Amino acid sequence: ARPGPGDWSCRQALCHLADSEALFAERMKRVLIEDAPVLPFQDPNRALEVLASNQRDLLNELNLLRALRTQMATILKSQPEAAWQR
Repeated sequence: ARPGPGDWSCRQALCHLADSEALFAERMKRVLIEDAPVLPFQDPNRALEVLASNQRDLLNELNLLRALRTQMATILKSQPEAAWQR
């Protein structure tokens, strides 16, 4: 079924998850690396509009999401206790 006005399709929702995962991975890395990180934000509706969400391959998006989560899990597991107090 097609989404109603203002709703996202399944493809758009998956693209949003992949884009958000990349953004939050970047934010977590900045928190670990920088003393006073600037944490980027993006408008999710604008991102869907501009970042070709209707043309992106679903398998690629799933693989990206999996790779980002795997990478961040490795990074976060390797942090000393002091990193969690930042």
